[in-house]
Amino acid sequence: NPPPRPLPPPLALPSPPPTMPSLLSTTLRHITTHSFAIAVAVRLVLMFYGVYQDAHFQVKYTDVDYKVYTDAAERVYNLESPFKRATYRYTPLLAYLLLPNVWYENMFGWFGKILFVGADLVVGHLIVRILMFRGLGKTRATMWSMLWLFHPFSIQISTRGNADGIVCALVLLTLYYAMNKNIVVSGLCWGMAVHFKAYPIIYLPALLMFLDATHLYGRRGVENEKEKEQEQEAFMDYNQQTCVQLRADLQDRGLDTKGRKAVLVARLEEDDGGSSGGGRGGGR
Repeated sequence: NPPPRPLPPPLALPSPPPTMPSLLSTTLRHITTHSFAIAVAVRLVLMFYGVYQDAHFQVKYTDVDYKVYTDAAERVYNLESPFKRATYRYTPLLAYLLLPNVWYENMFGWFGKILFVGADLVVGHLIVRILMFRGLGKTRATMWSMLWLFHPFSIQISTRGNADGIVCALVLLTLYYAMNKNIVVSGLCWGMAVHFKAYPIIYLPALLMFLDATHLYGRRGVENEKEKEQEQEAFMDYNQQTCVQLRADLQDRGLDTKGRKAVLVARLEEDDGGSSGGGRGGGR
């Protein structure tokens, strides 16, 4: 008998079309994965559009202050004070940072905008790092950073040539380094932020409340805290010790060993209060 013929493969059924919730979830996942690349692309498109609008429209896309920044940089380039430019009321460092705007005039003064857009993106990255440090996963932290990366205000402020993104980045760097216990770098970032704009000084009380003995005083601060805890433990332990232990402690200190337990405890506590720290809590 001839061998049986193999059965034909089963027909593949077409997969059902994705539902609206799954489609939105997939789209959001892809946007989250490539959020920084999309944010860069959006800002570059608006920067190119700004060149077109500045050349063809009466209302300019570029912020008026950006022209002030560049004029101040030109004063610095000519070895003059940046404050000779009327309405320039910012730090001189900003004028020095925008010197490439004067060196490469054929670039439409793009250097400053690229600098501000870079600071804007650094803010989004720092939001992710800080939230991950607080315990959020990378995906959720990135989703929260998207509120900044795709907010119309932050996009417009940086691409139109406003320097506020630098201040925001310095403030978040202050918080990031403070959370990582790098107080020196955190203080330098906060001082630079206040130098650029005065308003970050309002965060000082919150920063001081955030710091503990370890942050403020280093290892010595921790040792002081431990000494205080040991003192408290010493006062508590006296009542838990026997008269033999109390008398041995008194004898080590050269004190009178006569009396009842309450008298012995009071004598030890009195000696602890008057001593500078030596021989404290002996016999425990």
